[in-house]
Amino acid sequence: MTMYSIQGPCHWVGDKSETAPVSSVTEAMTRIDKLYEAGTPFFTKQSIREVSKQLQRSSLCGDKITVKGVDGVGVEFDVLTGETRKGFDSGAFEHEIQDPYIVYCARVHMTQSLLRWHGNLQEATCSLRIAHWMSRRKKDTKEPACHYALRESQVVRESFRTSRESWEASQMCKDLGSTLESIPKTLNIEKVLGFSCGSMSIDRTSSRSEFQHALILTVREWLRVRSRSGRIPCYVQDPVYTGI
Repeated sequence: MTMYSIQGPCHWVGDKSETAPVSSVTEAMTRIDKLYEAGTPFFTKQSIREVSKQLQRSSLCGDKITVKGVDGVGVEFDVLTGETRKGFDSGAFEHEIQDPYIVYCARVHMTQSLLRWHGNLQEATCSLRIAHWMSRRKKDTKEPACHYALRESQVVRESFRTSRESWEASQMCKDLGSTLESIPKTLNIEKVLGFSCGSMSIDRTSSRSEFQHALILTVREWLRVRSRSGRIPCYVQDPVYTGI
């Protein structure tokens, strides 16, 4: 089961004449904050589509995926598909690197990673990044080795119902409603997209994931009522999703 993730090396590419890459954590933090406060979109259909097309064309080991930072600076990520890494817990296991996927990094994630781990300056201003899940397997037989316990579908269903009720009764949910009410009625929103909400079936992370999915449903219901529409499409995706 693919639970660990890894990111390959990355480096700046392209023309740096207009916007120079950041040279320090402080500069990166300042640039990210200024772009956010100026209303610069961190996720656009075009940027996601461009990266997605590259992943669809080729994702072999040694390939390069080019991503543009929010500041317009180009960053090239190395693809590691098929490589193996030593197991983190025992010499009896190893991890095979799977196909690359897109990591969506909000402003908070970008700044917190810089503060907490001093970050990688090459990717500091990238809201889209490339990473890989790694499949844990037995070193000798190559058989898959599950690391985290998964909950049964009925357990997940009941647990999510309880978490959703708790979320809808919370002050944070009420505050979200107030924020949504401030959206101009002239703004036509026809669908809801959710990224990286986590898996509700993984026992150790289920609570956080359940509340995040409940938030998505709150937004959808609010849109349905406001637009007086019988149906508002809602889509979510996360590489960690299981069959449940």
